[in-house]
Amino acid sequence: RAIAADPDHPEPYFALAQVLSDPDLPLSESERMLGIVTALRQCLIRMPRPDAYKRGQFAVPPVDVAFRLARVYLNDQNETDQATRKPVTRLIGFPVDVSPLGEVFGQAVLTDSRGNLERHPFQLVRQNGVPQNKRLINPNVRLYLPLDTARETLQLAREYGAAELAGEPAEEIKKRLQPIDGLLTAVETALLSANEQYNREKRNPGTSLPRQVQVAIISGLPGEALRLLTEREADLGKDYAPFALLQRVNLQLLLGRVEDANEYLGSLDTADWAKSFAVVGLSDQFQMLKYQKAVFAGEYKAAGELWQVIAGRNIGRPENAPPVRSAVTLELIEQIALARSPRRDGTEAAHEAAKREAAKTVERMLKPPMVPFGPLLRPLATEMWQSEWVGLEQLIRQGIADRMQNEAEFFTRRGVLSLIEGDISAAKERFQQARREPPAGWKLPVQHTAPAAQYLQLIERAAQRAAP
Repeated sequence: RAIAADPDHPEPYFALAQVLSDPDLPLSESERMLGIVTALRQCLIRMPRPDAYKRGQFAVPPVDVAFRLARVYLNDQNETDQATRKPVTRLIGFPVDVSPLGEVFGQAVLTDSRGNLERHPFQLVRQNGVPQNKRLINPNVRLYLPLDTARETLQLAREYGAAELAGEPAEEIKKRLQPIDGLLTAVETALLSANEQYNREKRNPGTSLPRQVQVAIISGLPGEALRLLTEREADLGKDYAPFALLQRVNLQLLLGRVEDANEYLGSLDTADWAKSFAVVGLSDQFQMLKYQKAVFAGEYKAAGELWQVIAGRNIGRPENAPPVRSAVTLELIEQIALARSPRRDGTEAAHEAAKREAAKTVERMLKPPMVPFGPLLRPLATEMWQSEWVGLEQLIRQGIADRMQNEAEFFTRRGVLSLIEGDISAAKERFQQARREPPAGWKLPVQHTAPAAQYLQLIERAAQRAAP
């Protein structure tokens, strides 16, 4: 409400960052950290520049805002070097495990026996496993370390610190700025190898613009990647443009530049771009970026409406309801047989071959086996035929259970967004909808998520206390 009343004042954004620091909020750690980055940056860009800032001008000094933002980016940890026994600062990176940012930027951070860190694409480590004699620091969450943006933020923090401490004794200024200077030194040391890796690739005459952007991101230079995509937009080319434009939004959201992302997403929200994204399979990513932008910016009503479009488009429609056990159709059996077919490489010929195999499977299942070879083989053949039907039933049951679980999670998420928005009645309705009853005959349990049940209890208790 404070932001809505005065969107140009910096302090409400800092208050939002404080609220998002609460780990008990119904948001993932990555959502909270990206929300904090966004709120702190929104606060910072509304502050006067250091040369125009006056000490005591705001309740929260901009030096504190900038330093905190840099530390969120870096997730720095002070440890003791096992070889030298001296204190050392490890730069871990912050969690970015939301779609599509996690897939684009997510890194696995590995450490060896001496505490040295190295980073690899998270998905690559998940596929290939952790190398011998290495330990994975973040097995459950994707991280990213934006070195160049963190350095820029620390430099700004130092400028604000000098303005804040103007007139103080030199020794006092040095002492107060030491935490910033110490962290800035650690970042600049890490940037030496990052810039070397990037510049080595950049100097190669055959390096394309997409490759330069990729190497910049891998090297921890998202600011440089964003600069390339912005300044060289005319060089993107027809084929690379749709990917590059969404990559630009990914980078803006990663770094908390939510106003830039909002403006850019608006320019891409046209019929022509919709066709271009659809052709290269980026329509879903575009919708997810709009949704994440709304979440990071604290626009929870808009986020809920977008989540309805993204994840709820088929929920609640009668034609998509799972069948009761007595109403399984031949069409459903054919669909399952087709899905189980091993010949599916994406071509039309393979699809037609799979359909023919599925038809044979269904025909075989619908006819009891004819075994003319003797009484000993008949029970075995009958048992095998019956096992086909048992397997089919298990597939259908599992599919229904998965669908019910997905629907329960959808309504839980929808309720959480309504809850944070402040619409308690809508949140209560969504949490009630998260209880999904199974269709008759399948002997499946009711699906309900624990968070939805807990929030319903809390809402009902609050209503009872408020009752006269």
